[in-house]
Amino acid sequence: MVACAVGVLGYALHASEIPLAPVVPGMVLGPLFEINLRRSLLMSDGSWAIFGTGPTAVVLLVVSFALLVIPLAFRSTRRPSTAANASVAGATSANKAMGSPNAADE
Repeated sequence: MVACAVGVLGYALHASEIPLAPVVPGMVLGPLFEINLRRSLLMSDGSWAIFGTGPTAVVLLVVSFALLVIPLAFRSTRRPSTAANASVAGATSANKAMGSPNAADE
């Protein structure tokens, strides 16, 4: 019964194009993360500040935040190159000149 359930889950992941590689560590590490999160919150009487009070935790949080924000900032400031635009324009005019069936659409 378990094998059938895992097979259906695998097929659903494959059909929806979700990669299996991140799912496996998530299934393995998820329960460990939950147990240790609960243990940490019990030690700090429910305060989430325990995750940002030590110097190592602060450095890791800052680095993680930077790794999330920097690619977004560069993506919004990057402009398309003029060489790429020229090659697209050249291909479009070549299609029109050759009488491509899609030339009327462009």
